[in-house]
Amino acid sequence: LGAFEITKLSIKQLSETLEQKYAAIFHQTPRVSLSITEQQPIYVIGHNAQSGTLKYQAGMTVLHALARIGNGQKQQADVYFLTELSRQTERNQISRQHLKQALVQAIVLKAERDGGKAKPSNELLVLTKKDEANRLIEKEIKAREFIKKMQDLQLDSLRSLQANAQHEINELNANLKSFNGYISHQRKLKNKMNKLHRQRLVKNSIKNRTVIDAFNVEERVAQLKISLVQAKQKQVNIKNKLGSLLIQKKSDLEKEIVEAEKRIAQEETVMSASQMLMNRLNKKVASGYLADHPSEQFEIIRQTTQGPKLIKASEMTLLNAGDLVRIRSSQVLH
Repeated sequence: LGAFEITKLSIKQLSETLEQKYAAIFHQTPRVSLSITEQQPIYVIGHNAQSGTLKYQAGMTVLHALARIGNGQKQQADVYFLTELSRQTERNQISRQHLKQALVQAIVLKAERDGGKAKPSNELLVLTKKDEANRLIEKEIKAREFIKKMQDLQLDSLRSLQANAQHEINELNANLKSFNGYISHQRKLKNKMNKLHRQRLVKNSIKNRTVIDAFNVEERVAQLKISLVQAKQKQVNIKNKLGSLLIQKKSDLEKEIVEAEKRIAQEETVMSASQMLMNRLNKKVASGYLADHPSEQFEIIRQTTQGPKLIKASEMTLLNAGDLVRIRSSQVLH
């Protein structure tokens, strides 16, 4: 794909760039999925917390950072809760992505089956914005177009064979029609030659030639009839194969829809269960920490493209990689 700068690209922009470069070279639209394996740590400084750094994890809040950076006997319990919370958060996010993919696939497949236009469903719009939903649908449509193209090539090949078989049948029928008129003439000529031969008006060689000509015509007609039967059988076989392929195509589409709906139900169950556990764990961690630190207030210093930004935060404010969390006592702030 060649070398290009990615430092100023988001994950979404980088995915789209890779897809475009791949499609330009291989003339196929791939599905690119990127994830960051290592990110900047979270920095904590403050009044009642031990200063330090800790590894960033998706879904981490100010409260998670404080509990991890803290010390004392309570830390072990907090680490357990936070580890489990992090695991459930990751599980929820993965399930959320899988659910979006399954919803998009179901939308596109149903539109293909019904001959309609694929539009974002209410369920999909709960998970993502409308512009992103339309982008995901368009991406899935392009992926489906490649599959449909391969199926259409098979159908077009059979339709071409069917047309050739019909052309062959038409030619054979035309030849038979021509030979049927000629064979009637040859039979009359043969009967006439036999009569003249009995009257000794024609030579034996002329009579025999007439008989042979009539026989050759009749044999040619018999061959044409056999070829016509074979051509019609060939046409029937192609028609049956074409029908079976169309039925199989429709059946496969229905199976894909059923599978997508199964995945939707499964991912909704996983998301619901992980969200319930996340809520319980958040309450558990929050109740324990806030009981020990009732008077603390928080600020986040976040690096943006415009430079450092100061953000007033609460215990449940979500952190980004590289954030600096500053803890201040309410007494100091007053």
